[in-house]
Amino acid sequence: MADLAVIGILMVAMGFVMWIGHVLAGMVGATDDGPEAGR
Repeated sequence: MADLAVIGILMVAMGFVMWIGHVLAGMVGATDDGPEAGR
């Protein structure tokens, strides 16, 4: 049960970090968002 909780927390944390990175990239690199800009 604890393992599932840890996995869920890690998944949520990674998703939140990826979302923050996406928002920051959209705000900073709005002028040069070419095909190779995103990962």
